[in-house]
Amino acid sequence: MVDSLEERLFEQFDEKLIHEIFKAKRAAFSFRRHVGPLREVAEHPHQPPLYLHSAPTPSSTIATSYDHTIRIMESLDTVRDLLAGVLETYLFADVESDEQGDEAAVDRRPRSRCRSSSSEACTG
Repeated sequence: MVDSLEERLFEQFDEKLIHEIFKAKRAAFSFRRHVGPLREVAEHPHQPPLYLHSAPTPSSTIATSYDHTIRIMESLDTVRDLLAGVLETYLFADVESDEQGDEAAVDRRPRSRCRSSSSEACTG
């Protein structure tokens, strides 16, 4: 997901890409919000929530689930950091393209036909 966004960003600047960057960030945050409570449940196997009292689960399975949720959370944090980098690159590229557009506009301004250094000699 992040790699394809980076590739598209470096191949050709596209103003619509920012919507996809934010969509990916929202998906990562949403997934992290859903995994967080699972981590908390697996972190305290001696105090399972009320809905788990009826289903016996071995502590090794809970410990394994806890390890997996920690890895998932770390991966999501990495994805979040990578997306922040992609967003910074996008914003920098956008500023650069605006500056180049301003320079091009300055280059396209009408030029005086007068080549003289004195302003009195030029009337037009």
